[in-house]
Amino acid sequence: MKKFIFLGVSLLVLVALVGWQVYERSQKEKNNRKGGWGGGLRNAPVAVEVEKVQLRDMRDRVILTGTLEPESRYLVAPKVGGRLEKLFVEMGDEVEKGKVLAKLDDAEAIQQTRMAGAAMKTAESYLEASQEAFEQSEREYKRQKDLFGLGLITQIQQENAKSQYATRLANLKMARSSLLERISSLEATKIRLSYTKISVDWEGDTPKRIVGETFVDPGSLLNANTPILSILNIYNLTAVVSVTEMDYFKLRRGLSAEISVDSLPERKFSGTILRIAPFLRENSREARVEVLVPNPEGFLKPGMFVRVNVEIEFRKKVPAVPVAAVINRKGKGIYLADNESSKVSFVKIKPGIVENDWMEIREPDIKGFVVTLGHHLLRDGSPIMIAEQGKAASGSKRGGGQGWKGSQGGGEGNGKWKGRKSGAEGKSQRKDRQEVAAKKGEWQGKKGVDKLKGSWKGSKGGEGGKENWKGKKANQESGKRDSQG
Repeated sequence: MKKFIFLGVSLLVLVALVGWQVYERSQKEKNNRKGGWGGGLRNAPVAVEVEKVQLRDMRDRVILTGTLEPESRYLVAPKVGGRLEKLFVEMGDEVEKGKVLAKLDDAEAIQQTRMAGAAMKTAESYLEASQEAFEQSEREYKRQKDLFGLGLITQIQQENAKSQYATRLANLKMARSSLLERISSLEATKIRLSYTKISVDWEGDTPKRIVGETFVDPGSLLNANTPILSILNIYNLTAVVSVTEMDYFKLRRGLSAEISVDSLPERKFSGTILRIAPFLRENSREARVEVLVPNPEGFLKPGMFVRVNVEIEFRKKVPAVPVAAVINRKGKGIYLADNESSKVSFVKIKPGIVENDWMEIREPDIKGFVVTLGHHLLRDGSPIMIAEQGKAASGSKRGGGQGWKGSQGGGEGNGKWKGRKSGAEGKSQRKDRQEVAAKKGEWQGKKGVDKLKGSWKGSKGGEGGKENWKGKKANQESGKRDSQG
């Protein structure tokens, strides 16, 4: 009989446990469908923050970083070898076009020039003698030719005069060529002599340039084309920056740029995009961009780290909303708050320029207030109420006019809004009390089941104790029988 009672109690406890699990699971599914404990909360107003749609000037900018380089940089080297006799400039000196920067030992070049001059004078004398001999042979040839015509001389005499005339003419030509050669030799020695004075020259309108650095000292023995110093143009600099693939097609030649450096935070410099590389480097997926930066005062120096702010597009007085108000639900959109119905409507948008946490709205043309916080709990047509924090932010920090209350249209509108808000809060409080009571009842039910489990375990333990006691008693009786026997 006791076994049947025990089995019945166990079966009841098992059925109660299974029933509780089924009930608890069904409650969870119901809450998931209705949005939490108490299905009525799905239509309760959602606390949100709003911001007024503003008309703002929007600029589409691309910020690039890079290094300043001189517009031109080249090395100065002698065209001939020799000992460096004197260096007239030092690092950092300004130089003008055509200025002599250094001088080589020119003693040998001077001597060669003198020798070439003497050789030229010898050639001139030889030319004069050849000219005189040619003129004499020319007169003789004409006289012999006339005599031969009169039959006073033989043909052989006439041919000898002709041959002598041709020889004198050839000697004259050789003397002239020799003189030209000597003149050229003299000019060459003069040029080599001029190479001992190393000067600077460049193309362009820049009147001055800067000595970057010197590589040798006076007295050094130099070979031809050995660099002795560098010349920089720092009055026009080039900012070399890199642009990513995302911004590559936004840039074009001629766009203006604003240049800033960390060492001169109070100064801004202007520049213009000069060149854009036609390819992107494979290892970095970036393209080289060169920006021309005029530097007439010389404040900027090559090697400085620069930030280049390129203005791509400027739009004046266009509708803009905070970036926080834009969400992605099958396309980008915003929730517009209706101050009359206290509801929101979802509007798909065509975004434009993004600047300083504000986004331009190109389509459609919107006005009013947009939800900036709490829109993840909303859907099209959801009722809303403005959180106190959202009002303060709208009225004081964000400067959105006179806040949400001001937009309600006066005291009457505020009264309606507060009445709706208080009614919603009363409903919400009643729902909360119902939820607490329901949860309390469930907790008590769980407690009762736990007690039932405990009693079942206690009864099971009592039965086990009885069985153990009976076993011990049987063992004692058997022991007594054995001792009697």
